[in-house]
Amino acid sequence: MNKAIAIDPSLDEAYLRRGMVFLDQELYKDALDYLNQCIDISRKKKYLIEAFKQRAILWILRGRYREAIRDVRSGIQLYALRLSLALLE
Repeated sequence: MNKAIAIDPSLDEAYLRRGMVFLDQELYKDALDYLNQCIDISRKKKYLIEAFKQRAILWILRGRYREAIRDVRSGIQLYALRLSLALLE
């Protein structure tokens, strides 16, 4: 994933996957950095939704429940928008 990011720094999926790996390894600061980067650059709703979900998990593991609730809400709003747009097609 480091190669993918080096080749194309706008590759949102690579940031998401890297953040998930760090989260799994309990390297929370690194995970947060990559998940934040994915959220900042992503234009694809499916990656945004997953990044918000993963970041909410991180916040729960760190005992920061307000932030987790905020991210869950953001993910739900994006999912609802994605679903609405799909129904219009």
